[in-house]
Order: sequence, then structure tokens, then C-alpha cells
Amino acid sequence: MSLCNDTVRHPMHPLREAMLDQMRLRGHAPRTQASYVHAVS
Repeated sequence: MSLCNDTVRHPMHPLREAMLDQMRLRGHAPRTQASYVHAVS
């Protein structure tokens, strides 16, 4: 089960984009990133 749908493109809020960039740099798994973004949105 995927928490995000990559086929639908939405403009990304700059803070969300920065959060995802930082999590990627720190090596968080894609599912962890999706869970964190979901928790704060």
C-alpha cells in the first residue's frame, strides 16, 4: 500500500519540500517521509 500517489501532481509547498529534502539527506525511507508529512499536514 502506498501513502502517496505519484501520478497526481500538485504544487509542493516550500516548507513541505524543504522537510522532504532534509529527510532525504538524512536517509529516511520513503515510507517514513510519507508518514511524517502526513502527521504534520
